[in-house]
Amino acid sequence: MKQNLVWTTVLLCSACHGAESEVRTKAEFLCKYGQLDSVVTEAVPSDTKLEEYVRTEDLEFAAKSENATEGNPFAALGEAMKAGLVPALAASAEALAPNTKCEITSLQLKDKTATVSLRRTRPTFDINLAKLGSLNKLKTHEERVAEVRKWIAESKSTNTSTHKMDFAKTDAGWRADLHLKAKAEGAEKAGKLHEESVERFQAGDYKAAHEKLKEAMALAPDADWAEDMAKVEQALKQLVAGKWSKVVNEDPMEDTVMTAVSLPSENAVGEGLLAKYAFLNVVCSDGEITVAVFLNSLVDSDYRTHRVAGRYRFDKEPAESAEMYALQSRQGVLLVDPARWLAEISKRPKASLVFEIAKFNERAIVEFDLTGAKEALGVIAKACPALPQE
Repeated sequence: MKQNLVWTTVLLCSACHGAESEVRTKAEFLCKYGQLDSVVTEAVPSDTKLEEYVRTEDLEFAAKSENATEGNPFAALGEAMKAGLVPALAASAEALAPNTKCEITSLQLKDKTATVSLRRTRPTFDINLAKLGSLNKLKTHEERVAEVRKWIAESKSTNTSTHKMDFAKTDAGWRADLHLKAKAEGAEKAGKLHEESVERFQAGDYKAAHEKLKEAMALAPDADWAEDMAKVEQALKQLVAGKWSKVVNEDPMEDTVMTAVSLPSENAVGEGLLAKYAFLNVVCSDGEITVAVFLNSLVDSDYRTHRVAGRYRFDKEPAESAEMYALQSRQGVLLVDPARWLAEISKRPKASLVFEIAKFNERAIVEFDLTGAKEALGVIAKACPALPQE
């Protein structure tokens, strides 16, 4: 009985080491030939059977995605460009593989799954369209490989990156699980979330923009959205209350400071791709206050007086005429008697304020949610102490 237990243990250990060796060998091969997170059949040796390394599901999804042409008017152009790059890609991959170091830093093996962490170091060299063109002009694959090897030999730097790979145990052995379908679906969802984040940012809803962008970046960690996130985070820092934001600009030549609070509209002005959000701006500059509505589109003003026809109303109160003049850019209007406007807004710090402003052959209806007005106007009061107080 004891002897049987020993033999069972030996067999289990042998199977474990065999599985570990297989996973390690395949991970290193895929690493050297650039198959860590995608399938690039042109980058592996021509006699390689990728089905021995990668799950069938991933290979089929990659082939389907690669051959997808429905609804793409540029499909033929893309195929032509790809065909032109294949010789250079194959030569580059063959030359790089023996110069690529793939170090397995950890390997976690379970019953039917395995996870490999590895560090890849490979030479870096400048490769551009001109070089790719020069490679394709060479007659043979061997000549192209030799040329890339020259570039590698001249390289004075390397790039090191860390990666994680999953493997799944199949009836045929261990295969890399690249999760291509799930990644594609995640990338599609991330793209939509990014679009929604941009729309929310343009609408001045920075909190929603931040949440959507954060979710998008979690789904697509390799996406280059760091600059977008920096803009959103900077906008969040400028929030005062509600959707009101504070902006302070200093003129280094005049030693003057302009302090402004800005509120985005609840609705966009215009139709389709031309639709943009308006802004209610209260500005303190050199001790003077101005109140303006920036529309992001041209207003219809009298060519002599620059006066613009318009009305306004708070909540469900009766609409009243508003005296306003076109900004110099004609992209909005300047409201007459700013002190009165601030007093009216201060009385209704949580109301809605709707403007009707004349545009060419139409009218713009713009609604603002004044929530947070008390705190926002407090910023202006500090910057312009002469502001009338209630």
